[in-house]
Amino acid sequence: MPTPFNGSLGQTNNFTNVNDLITQWPTAAQNQGIKLSGVAFDGVETDYLNPQAIANLTLPTNENPKSWLSYGSTPGIGVPSSYSGWFTDASKNRAEINHDPNTNQSQVLKLKWAEDQNISSATIDLSALSPKTNPGLGDQGNEVGLLQIFNNGTLVPANNFTITRLNSPAVVKPITVGLDGVTFTGDRADGSFQFKIEANPLSNISFDELRFSAKAYDSPTGAYSATSFKSDSSDYLLRNIQYQGTKDDPVSLQFSAPTFSVNEDGTPVAAVTVNRTGSSAGTASATVNLTNGSAIAPGDYTGNPIPVNFAAGETTKTIVVPIVDDALVESQETVNLSLTNPTGATLGAQSNATLNIIDNDDPVPTSTLQFSAPTFRIREDGTAVAAVTVNRTGNRTAAVSATVNLADGSATAPDDYGNTAIPVNFAAGDNTPKTIEIPVVDDTLVERNETVNLSLANPTGGARIGALSTATMTIVDNDSTIEFSDPFFSVNEDGTPIAEVTVTRTGRTTGAVSARVNLTDGTAEAGRDYINGLIAVNFAAGDNTPQVINIPIIDDMRGEPTETINLRLVNPTGNATIGTQRTAVLSIIDNDRPGRMASSLTASSLVSDDPITNFASASASNQVSNVGQNGIGLQGSTDIQNGDWMSNFTNSLGRMAMASPGTSSDVGINSTNSIGNFGTTDNWLNLPKEPIMGSNGPNLLLV
Repeated sequence: MPTPFNGSLGQTNNFTNVNDLITQWPTAAQNQGIKLSGVAFDGVETDYLNPQAIANLTLPTNENPKSWLSYGSTPGIGVPSSYSGWFTDASKNRAEINHDPNTNQSQVLKLKWAEDQNISSATIDLSALSPKTNPGLGDQGNEVGLLQIFNNGTLVPANNFTITRLNSPAVVKPITVGLDGVTFTGDRADGSFQFKIEANPLSNISFDELRFSAKAYDSPTGAYSATSFKSDSSDYLLRNIQYQGTKDDPVSLQFSAPTFSVNEDGTPVAAVTVNRTGSSAGTASATVNLTNGSAIAPGDYTGNPIPVNFAAGETTKTIVVPIVDDALVESQETVNLSLTNPTGATLGAQSNATLNIIDNDDPVPTSTLQFSAPTFRIREDGTAVAAVTVNRTGNRTAAVSATVNLADGSATAPDDYGNTAIPVNFAAGDNTPKTIEIPVVDDTLVERNETVNLSLANPTGGARIGALSTATMTIVDNDSTIEFSDPFFSVNEDGTPIAEVTVTRTGRTTGAVSARVNLTDGTAEAGRDYINGLIAVNFAAGDNTPQVINIPIIDDMRGEPTETINLRLVNPTGNATIGTQRTAVLSIIDNDRPGRMASSLTASSLVSDDPITNFASASASNQVSNVGQNGIGLQGSTDIQNGDWMSNFTNSLGRMAMASPGTSSDVGINSTNSIGNFGTTDNWLNLPKEPIMGSNGPNLLLV
């Protein structure tokens, strides 16, 4: 992975002596891997890192070539030969980046980073870029500069970058972006001009070279424009640059495999290939040396070293080893290959390889072995859709064989398949196509179809590999995931769904799959609030329609809060797995009304299917039917006076004796079907039409 880095050249204050200049520019550039150079008007480019160029910086200003001196009252660095030709101003004491108005030429200052360095932003500080002064006293126009941005020698459009001015005066001269680069105009009396260029984050653009030049004056005076030979124009210095970027990973060259093979006629079976890893910026090269294995040069091959050259951006090179196609019947022979002499790279672990030369000379007509098709398909469970098949054509008098080699495509060994080479054998006289069984790993992951690269190699018995020597096998995924559509569902007590319990299937639908929904008590109780049992969820082959599950709810008559059942998916079948939403909670919403006040009962009154709340002035003939159906609760405070009788609860309670407490008290019927003194809420269970009989005084029955 590229490594972030940053650096700077120059300084923002004056140099105290020429050694400061050398330290901050040529020496710093050398240490940071930056080539610093200047191009004069005559096109001659001088490398500032050259020892002679650095020595020339120390020349006094009154000696030639005093134009080398690049420091003075205003710090910065420019281009040698500033005094060349048209320029005769003896007061200048430094080399600048000058424009010649008479030829419309400019000197160029160049900064070129190393090939493995990719710069994304730079903060640039210029000096001596002055605005127009009073006529006759200085610059006769606004000085103008140009910045061009390059990557690998190609001009990068400046609109790929954000340009930000950093020290704007009150009246700003705009920075413009054009096809030729970034143009900037002096607008500060002190000649300072600071701006930043930054690659747009989404553009994936970087640069490795900046070129500074000058342009003609902006808005020159009339007198200057009328002069036929002009003695001054735009000139400025680069004072300081700070930059950020990344360094590419180290470059490595190595063979793509330990063995390769080629037919004796030169047709590659598995071509010799050299790969380049790490950065692909810049060039890299190496040499492939060939030495005898069982093959002997020059009778079997030509042993001259073979250069391998990578241009910028190239990552793979195929090498052609010259093979001698003789008429001798011979066994397979080998050539030893080795990579040497790397430039711009190091050698990787696979720096040696073997080339097998497959003989094509047979005393009898040749058998040809090849795949039956370029592509095959197999399901993840090993069932073939289009089986991998090897055909034999031509002569079949002898036994022949070959090997099917397997390599990663998008599938990865050993997680998706076994990559052990598979032999293919044809007996003498046998030309029946051979089906190859590829060991595929039938995992439970829901994933895309994946590919395995197949190649035929190592033919024996005089056979040769035909044109279809490679093929691609696609592994068709067969996995499904079953899970609840949501963690929470709800249903009314009468079974009417509010949010239906739903189970979904994702992934492949090629086969039938199923699971079971297991129910366990939450606050609801099995047998009382719902019927427990495993509930099957089935998806047919090709079916991924969400399945709605009906949970059997018991619709009782009890007034009660919302209750819950815990749901869990278990026991997947087929190629299904249970997904992350393997559990859910079903809420049962109660549908029973709370008790309400009923009217007073008189003699011989009959009340059906209603809670009894007030039973006054009862006599032996008063009857209440269907009192205490399942779920009708009775609340204490049944006020029975001395001598009152309750009897004939024979259908459900058995015969009961008189309840005759000494004083008025709360009497209730509880879940054990007995009468006693208590004051809590309980249930009057399963009482069909039975009379409640009393003597004198009011009988109050509250529910």
